[in-house]
Amino acid sequence: MEGHVFEALPDRRGLDISLDAALVGIGGTLRAIARYEQEASMYPLDKIHNYRIDIERISLINRIFRKMTSSKIAKIDVVGTNRAETITAGSCVIKLLMEKLEFEIVAVSAKGLREGVLSAYLQSSSKKNLALQQLDQKLFDDHIKECCKPEIIPEYTYLLVKPLLSSGLLKKREYEILTHALKQVTTLPPLTNLNNLFYVILDEDIAGLSHREQLVLALSIIYTKKSKAAAWFFARYRSIMQPQNKKSVQK
Repeated sequence: MEGHVFEALPDRRGLDISLDAALVGIGGTLRAIARYEQEASMYPLDKIHNYRIDIERISLINRIFRKMTSSKIAKIDVVGTNRAETITAGSCVIKLLMEKLEFEIVAVSAKGLREGVLSAYLQSSSKKNLALQQLDQKLFDDHIKECCKPEIIPEYTYLLVKPLLSSGLLKKREYEILTHALKQVTTLPPLTNLNNLFYVILDEDIAGLSHREQLVLALSIIYTKKSKAAAWFFARYRSIMQPQNKKSVQK
C-alpha cells in the first residue's frame, strides 16, 4: 500500500513548490495525531493550532498505530471510535506525503477548507451578488496573499528598532515577533491580572509563528509589566523553550 500511495502522490516539481514553502495540514486525522503526540510528549500547552510535528514523530506514531487493533485505537480518547478505522492509513498517507514532497515539518491548522471558503467569500467586495459556487481560483489566491502579508510596524517604532537590526543586535525573527507583539498590544483588553493576560495573548491564533515564538511574544508583553511574572511563566514552559529565548524576551 505504501508503495502504491507514494507513486500516486505528486512530487515538488509537479506541484511547483517553492523552496521556502511550508506544509500546513488540515482535517481531523492530523489534529487527532497532533493531540496524541502532545499527550505522549506531555506537551505543556493546550493549543493545537500551529503545532509543529516533524516527520520522525509522524513515522513513529504510524508504526505504533500499525501494531494496534482498531478496537484498541478506539480507546484512545483523542482518537475515538469514529476515527479508529482510518487513522492508521491516514498517518501513513501524511508520512508518505511529507517524504514525497520533502518536508521535515508539518504545521497543524485548526481551521479547514470550509472556513477558508467562507473567509474568501466574506472578503469579496461583490459578495452580495456572488454565490459560493462562483468563487474562482484568483479570488482565493488574492485572499491568501492578503492574509499572509507581513505585519508592518509604525514608522516611529521602526526608527527605534532599525539601529538594532542593522547592527545585528536584533535578529530578523525577533523583529517579526516584535511586529506581531506591537499589534497585539493595541488590541488587548484592559486586564490587570497578568495570568489572565498571558493566556489571552497565547490563545490568539497568529499565522507564521510557532508555539515557542508565540510564547516569546506573550512573555515579552508580560515582561514589560512585571519581569518576575515573565520569569515564572518561562520556568513553567521551560520544556519547549530554548535558552536564547530568554534573551529575546529581554530585548
